[in-house]
Amino acid sequence: MRALALILVSGTLVGAGDQPMATLGSDELRVPAGAARTFALVADKAAPEAQRVRFKVDNAVAVSYPPEIELSDRHDKRGDLWVATAVARNRVDRTASVVLACSFHDDAGKVLARPFTVVELAPGATQTLRFEGPKESARAEVFVGQVAFKP
Repeated sequence: MRALALILVSGTLVGAGDQPMATLGSDELRVPAGAARTFALVADKAAPEAQRVRFKVDNAVAVSYPPEIELSDRHDKRGDLWVATAVARNRVDRTASVVLACSFHDDAGKVLARPFTVVELAPGATQTLRFEGPKESARAEVFVGQVAFKP
């Protein structure tokens, strides 16, 4: 199994003089070694006067267990849109609420779009995923976001 890390990131929107304007809620993702992920940090309030963002890695832990939600059958189709598909499968014996996302990047690595969906997966269940991004995309990365298991 490829080395993985569970990474928790948070942030702050800052204005003139590095003054905090809004807090960005944290996001946690499993990231394979050498891979990149696009975290979704949402501000706790509007901050139109903010000039930049300050990020912080709150925690990064190596994990050796397999992912609870497995992605397979990954395909891309280019045309008027870039369409990225995959199949998600719940490997755990409990129903899960799962955030599944896809980040579309240009040649320079800039994020062009990051659509996501939230699905409920019963134990052993699969879900076919389809994400549409800009045709100008150079690459697309489908990944599992936060997972919450039901009791």
